[in-house]
Amino acid sequence: MTEVNTTRESMTKESKSYKANVILLLVSLVFSAATFILYAIDKSNFDHVLSFVKLGYMFFFVALYAYLVRQWVKNPESLVKGLLWLSLFQIATIKLGEWNLGLNPFSVIGVSLDLGSVSITINVIAIAILGFTWRYKQRFKLIKT
Repeated sequence: MTEVNTTRESMTKESKSYKANVILLLVSLVFSAATFILYAIDKSNFDHVLSFVKLGYMFFFVALYAYLVRQWVKNPESLVKGLLWLSLFQIATIKLGEWNLGLNPFSVIGVSLDLGSVSITINVIAIAILGFTWRYKQRFKLIKT
């Protein structure tokens, strides 16, 4: 039985979807860390309490992506459902004036549509992670049966 599990694990880890997700999660981790560091270095950002809340929120995403990378490399099957939901919620970010409404509005790479006071950003990395995770899930289902 362990031989079957080892073969299944090696087949799923050799897939392009698995490798693409590792790269995309690492890119997200690097961008989140860079955003956090650049925000923390700039002393002019810390003029009120909300700046510290924003810094904590940024640090949360750095820690989250570090955890996701570690878990995806270690045991990707346990992370598929959570990664699907997380990337689904990160697809769109709406900016209203000074406020960003979205799950991770700090490190978004994508297309932005500016409508005056409202700006909508579509996160390309989140769409790619969603697609590759879905593809990985389908491949894992086929191997499992």
